[in-house]
Amino acid sequence: MLAQDERLAELWGEAKKLTDANNAHAGYDNPSIAAGDFDFSDTVEATWIFNMNDFNNVDDFFQVFATKH
Repeated sequence: MLAQDERLAELWGEAKKLTDANNAHAGYDNPSIAAGDFDFSDTVEATWIFNMNDFNNVDDFFQVFATKH
């Protein structure tokens, strides 16, 4: 289970607000975002480029980048 941090909730809330507001204007109607989810495809590409290939799933990613250490 991920550590809870109110600042992270605010950050992800803002990210969701921005994706919802801009999905229809981006030139590609992303079905994941339209369904109320997030699209992590760019994140996968970035982790590959930076040789961060040890993530098995979304929980692993959030353990590294979105929890208090």
